[in-house]
Amino acid sequence: MVMFWPQPSRHRVALGARPVSDALAVRSGRVIALRYAAADAQHLVALRALFPLVATDAATAWAHLTVPGSYAGHPMGPFAFDETSHTAMIRNFAAQTNPVPLTYEHPRYDDGQPKPAAGWVHDLEVRDGGLWGRCEFTARAADLIRAGEYRYTSVVVALDSKDRKTGKPIGAELIEVALTNTPFVDGQTPLALAA
Repeated sequence: MVMFWPQPSRHRVALGARPVSDALAVRSGRVIALRYAAADAQHLVALRALFPLVATDAATAWAHLTVPGSYAGHPMGPFAFDETSHTAMIRNFAAQTNPVPLTYEHPRYDDGQPKPAAGWVHDLEVRDGGLWGRCEFTARAADLIRAGEYRYTSVVVALDSKDRKTGKPIGAELIEVALTNTPFVDGQTPLALAA
C-alpha cells in the first residue's frame, strides 16, 4: 500500500533545502548529521547519527521502497514513481536531520495509542530506477522479518510537500515506511537482513 499524507504535523530539525558542501549539525557535543553535494547536485547524501538509534548490533538492510512507474488505481488518486519524484524524495530526506520512521502496517495516528517504531531509515538511493532505503530495525522487527512474517515495505509520500519554514513547494517527501505483506506497489524485492 502507498499512502499519501496531508502536510505532516511532526516537527523535524532541518539543515536547509539548499545543496551545500559542508553542513554539520551538532547536538549535545555529538555530530548528528553531515550533508554534502557531489559534483552532480542530484546525488545529495545524508549521513545520519554516527551511532545507531536502536542498538550497535541492530539488524540492517537496504529495503526496496518503490518500483518505477505510473499508478492510476490508488484510492488517493494517480501518482508516479519516477526520476522527478525520487530526486525530490532524496533531496528532501537529505535536508532533514531526523531519520524517517519505520512502522508496522501504517498505523492510525488519531486514536491516541502509542506507535512504536519498527526501526529507522537512515539513507536513500536510486537503484535500477527504484528507490531504496538503508534501514535499521528494532529487535522485534528483525525477528518478524527473519521469521518471514514481514517481507515488504510500503511508503507514505507527501507528493506536494511544503518547506516547513518558508511554506514553498518542495515536491515529493518520504514521510514514513511501513513493514507490510500487502504493498500497493507490486514487484518489490523482499526484505533481506544483513548478516
